[in-house]
Amino acid sequence: MNKKVVGALGLAAVALVGGTFAYFTQTSTIDNPFDTAKYGTVVVEDFKPEDGEDWTPGAQVNKDLYVDNTGDRPVVVRVKFEDIWSRNGVVFKELNSTDSMEIGIGDPTDGETDPDKSVVHKYFDNADGWSKLQPDGYYYYLKKLEPAGSANGADTTGKFLDSVRLDANTDMGKLMTQFYYMTDKDRVPLTEANISENGPWMLLGDPQPAIGAVATPGKAIKDGKEVEIEGVTFTGAITKAEDKKLGYSDANYVLRITVETVQATDKAVAQVFSTADSSIVAGWNLDKEDLESTTP
Repeated sequence: MNKKVVGALGLAAVALVGGTFAYFTQTSTIDNPFDTAKYGTVVVEDFKPEDGEDWTPGAQVNKDLYVDNTGDRPVVVRVKFEDIWSRNGVVFKELNSTDSMEIGIGDPTDGETDPDKSVVHKYFDNADGWSKLQPDGYYYYLKKLEPAGSANGADTTGKFLDSVRLDANTDMGKLMTQFYYMTDKDRVPLTEANISENGPWMLLGDPQPAIGAVATPGKAIKDGKEVEIEGVTFTGAITKAEDKKLGYSDANYVLRITVETVQATDKAVAQVFSTADSSIVAGWNLDKEDLESTTP
């Protein structure tokens, strides 16, 4: 029902005072209060940062992800994942949402990362509640996420992401072992600074593939075998990445998770989730929105 509010605007009195007119006026102001709907979602994850320290190939780490509706209106949800690898603050590999979901290691021993897609497996729970990976790089929750405490349906997606695992064949760098020897009776540390043609540590032959052992006293490693070398007192080896081909070793990994939600109305979804598959949109049973555009 429309209510009409009439403000009494009138001339109450007109009087001649000292040769001037004094006017008595009245102004009425009407406030029409509106309360906008509350839209809100939160992303909840169960992840212990210490679990991701010194991550080794083949190791699986728990990382649970939920999306909850904290508002009082239905919303629809989509999620995407991206991989970001850096070393000493410099990003050396960044994968978009599609490549980050596809495992593809070029050569696990060449120390290169350029040909690779992702080396991180993502494991999901409640997969039936979500779409498969879509061409736009998103996973879509297949139902409307109802308001908190709603009797019409769930206000949480439940656990979606469950854990991540570094592939067992992840390229941790092209490692080579170089062997050295010294003839001094008093051993000094085997460091780059102590290696030269005149000792105390001297190069033994060409770089050798790592064999996981150091020669016994009085012998040295040459061409992958222990050999007698006159005058040898100590032998040692330094293993490092050849030509700075470090692969994914000594690196920082960030799994970027992007969660997008929009009110569950046809026009909002058409504008914000324009890349969503029509069959997914149909399953949401969206509310009709009959609002005029405010665009000039």
